[in-house]
Amino acid sequence: QLVIRHLAVPHSVDLVIGWTDAPASTDELVHHYQQNRETESDVYQQFLVNSQATVQQLAQDLERGDVALIQKGIAKARQLLRKITQYWQLPLETHQLTQLIEIAQSCQYEAKSSGAGGGDCGIAIGSSHLNRQELLNSWKVANIIPLPYQVTKPFQ
Repeated sequence: QLVIRHLAVPHSVDLVIGWTDAPASTDELVHHYQQNRETESDVYQQFLVNSQATVQQLAQDLERGDVALIQKGIAKARQLLRKITQYWQLPLETHQLTQLIEIAQSCQYEAKSSGAGGGDCGIAIGSSHLNRQELLNSWKVANIIPLPYQVTKPFQ
């Protein structure tokens, strides 16, 4: 069941988005997911249960503003995605996307792929903009492009 709600993210949480400059083929990946979902429904259902629990916990941690727990949730979400895509032998993280994540981790951020995967974008979560410039500089050296974004207030 899809639920969309506003989460107030505290200023102590820093989000950075990076693009690997290698567009992913979303249609192809979605097609593979759909095929595997039908033939491996038990594996897929367990993935959904685990993902839902992870997202619910992550939402609570965001509301609390606990950056360490938020980072733990991001790492768990990445782990779940990697596990199911490895099981299905689908490409989720390209070398450059893994590099984006590892660079973020070396700067005390936690990161994961974002979107369909396959080499496109990643998000990184850190604390109070600490080490942000180091992260951006390291991404630049690795040809990872930081993307600008703006969080808007919810509609009333």
